[in-house]
Amino acid sequence: MTLVMGAALIALLVGLVPLMIRTAGATMFADRVLAASLAASKVVLMVALASHLLGQPRLVDLALAFALTNWAVSVAVMKLSTYATLQTDLSTRTPHADGP
Repeated sequence: MTLVMGAALIALLVGLVPLMIRTAGATMFADRVLAASLAASKVVLMVALASHLLGQPRLVDLALAFALTNWAVSVAVMKLSTYATLQTDLSTRTPHADGP
């Protein structure tokens, strides 16, 4: 079972490479945020697997805290890029238009 989890950890690590390439090479800001969020989700899975492999259940708490932080930051960055402010009620405002 440890071998399988080690292989899953390595597979997740290898899977980070395309996400980092996508983050660096994306032309749209939303694509970069999405790729960075997916990379952070993979890191959460890696920390949870490492926690089990090392027998350190405290690391699961760290992974959960990182996952919640990742979600909050992703929402805040997308809201900031869409509405140009964090202090807006989402139910009453429409996004600003960049084009015609």
